[in-house]
Amino acid sequence: LIYSLVSLKYVVKFQARVVHVNDGFTAFIMHLLRLVTGQKFVIISSIHAPPPWEMNYGKHAILIKMAYILLYIIGMRVSDKIIGVNPIICTAEEKIAKKCVFVPNGLPEDILTLNQSEAEEMIKSYGIDKDYYLFVGRLVPEKGVDRLVKIAYEYKHKYNGEEAIVVIGRGPLEKYVVKACKIVKDFYYLGYVPR
Repeated sequence: LIYSLVSLKYVVKFQARVVHVNDGFTAFIMHLLRLVTGQKFVIISSIHAPPPWEMNYGKHAILIKMAYILLYIIGMRVSDKIIGVNPIICTAEEKIAKKCVFVPNGLPEDILTLNQSEAEEMIKSYGIDKDYYLFVGRLVPEKGVDRLVKIAYEYKHKYNGEEAIVVIGRGPLEKYVVKACKIVKDFYYLGYVPR
């Protein structure tokens, strides 16, 4: 919300022709700005985070979710173009699907500079000597690292999963991830790892 409100000033000041947002709620706010100011700009929404109905909003979760979902869906409908990093986003609803393009959220293999033996050596230097699942990103709820911890616990303790879980990154959920290392078997937190 704060990001959206701060952005309003710059969109008006610089007479933006294209506004790129990262969720339906911000698209909704920008659409309101478009209506109020009469400015003609294109709204492009890139959807990266889990949808609001999968998020935990705390004490008043049900009310916040209902309001947010309503504005989120309206925001998606008023967006001029939508970039989905998950094909499900582009098939969610007919009105959204018509203006959605699927762009995979991944890296092409040729961008990676580490060869297989270097990667294996690096992982072993952290004491990890088995196959693993890897999470690299900001440690924030939007990236789902809190859900990863819960899934990892169930995978390791209920289903006796053999692979390790490795987390790389920094963010507000860092203490939560560090705590998970003490509770979840074969769960490794490497913190920030330089390129």
